[in-house]
Amino acid sequence: MAFIFPKQLMGADANCESTLSEQERAAANAWTFGIAPMVMSLAHHEFKMPDGILSHFSRPFDQSTNLMVGLNSDVLISEGWLDLSLGPYRLHTPNTKGTFFVIQLMDGFSNTFASLGTVETGSKAVDYLLLGPKGEIQDKDYSGIQIIRAPTDLVGIRGRIAVKHVQPEFDRANRMQKRIALIANSSRAKTSIEKTDFYPEISRSIKQSIPWRILAMDAADFFPFLQYVLKEIPPLAEYGEIKKSLAALGVLGSEKLDWNSLPPDKKLVFIHGLECGKQRFWNYVNQSVLNRTATGWSKPEIADGNFGTDYLRRATIAVFAPAANVTKVAVYLTNQIDDSRQQLYGKNQYRIHFPLNSLPPAKAYWSLTAYDEKNFLVPNAIHRYSIGSLDPDLVKNSDGSIDIYFSNKEPTKEFKNWLPTPMDFFSVTLRIYWPEERAVNGNWSPPAIVKLK
Repeated sequence: MAFIFPKQLMGADANCESTLSEQERAAANAWTFGIAPMVMSLAHHEFKMPDGILSHFSRPFDQSTNLMVGLNSDVLISEGWLDLSLGPYRLHTPNTKGTFFVIQLMDGFSNTFASLGTVETGSKAVDYLLLGPKGEIQDKDYSGIQIIRAPTDLVGIRGRIAVKHVQPEFDRANRMQKRIALIANSSRAKTSIEKTDFYPEISRSIKQSIPWRILAMDAADFFPFLQYVLKEIPPLAEYGEIKKSLAALGVLGSEKLDWNSLPPDKKLVFIHGLECGKQRFWNYVNQSVLNRTATGWSKPEIADGNFGTDYLRRATIAVFAPAANVTKVAVYLTNQIDDSRQQLYGKNQYRIHFPLNSLPPAKAYWSLTAYDEKNFLVPNAIHRYSIGSLDPDLVKNSDGSIDIYFSNKEPTKEFKNWLPTPMDFFSVTLRIYWPEERAVNGNWSPPAIVKLK
C-alpha cells in the first residue's frame, strides 16, 4: 500500500467542519461512507468475466495494468465476483504442497470477512460453502464442508499464490490456479451479470483508475451514483447511524435522486458536504503519513482489511490499497521519505539495509515494491516491479544482511538488488506475508531508506 505525495495534500483545510450545517455534515459523512462500496461496485462491473467464474492471471502484474492501484507483482492473482442473492457457491482450494496462498473474500463494502489458505488451514485441500446474508442451507449433507456466510450478496474474490520470478514457477502456479474450483450450488445461480447504461457513462467521464475516478467526481455525479450503488449493496445493520443520515439526505430510499430536479439549496448541501468530505479525507491521509515510525514507515494497523465502522480508514484503503488483507495474513508498510525526512525522488539513489538479525519477520516471504505518484507500478527496462525473499537473484552480503537500491537510473554493477523507480516522486511498500507477531504489533519496523551521496 502506498500513500500520497505533497502536491496532493495541498488545500486540505482542517477547519471546514466548523462551518458545516447538520445536513452538510451528513453529506460529508455520506461521501466518506460511499467511497468503498462505489469502488467495489465499479470494479465488479468492469471485471470482464461473468459472476461465478474465476479469472486467473498467468503472469504477475506489471505497469500495463492500470484499472486498479497498489498492485503487486510477487503473486499470481485469481479474481472473481459472486452474487449470492441467486444462491450459494461451493469453493474448493487444492493442496498447495507448501506454497503460500490465500483466497480473500470481501463484502460489498470492501471488508475482508474471510481469508482462506495457508495461514488458516495450511496446505491441505479444503471445501467451502459460501452463503449470502439470507441464504439458506439446503437439505443436503455438508459434512466436511466449512460454511461461510457473507455479510453482503456481492462478494469479491481475490486469490494470491506466491511465485518466484522464473517461468517454471509461473507454470506451476498456473496449474495450481486451475485446481481452484468455484461451482454454483443452486440452479438459480447465474454466471452472468446484467449491465446497465449508468456505469459506462460514469466510467467514460474520467480516464483514470477506478478509485481516482471516484475521487474526481463532483456532487452531481457522486451522490446519484452512490444512491444507485446502495440499492445494489444495501448498508449493513451495523451501519445504523449513517443509514439514518443517508435516508435524511434522500440517498437511501425509493425516490430517485435526480440532480437536475433538486432545488439550489439542496444542491449546495451536497456540494459543501462533498468538499468538506474530501478535505477530511486528505487531512486523514496527511496525518497517516505524519504518524510514522522513527524510520519513516507506516504502522501496520492502517492497512488492516477489516474496518468495522471506521469509514475514513476504509475509504483511504479503498483508494490507495484496494483488497488489503487482514494483518494476520499480510502486513503492508509504506514509506515515501528518506532518512532526512525528505520525499523520495527517483533522480536520487537510495539504499535500505536489512541486517541479518532484522530481516522482515515473515513466516512465508516478503517483498518490496515501488510505485509512482498515482500508486501505479513503474515501467522499466528490466521489467522488475518488486524484489524480495523469493527472488532467485536476490544477493545477500557476506554477513547475511541484504541491501536493496532504489533509483530511476541503473546503478553501477557493484550495487546489486536494484529496484527501478520513476524519475519523480515515488513510494515503497514492504509486504510481509504471514507475518510474525512482532511485525503485526509494531515491535519490528523496517530500517530507514537512506539517500546516498
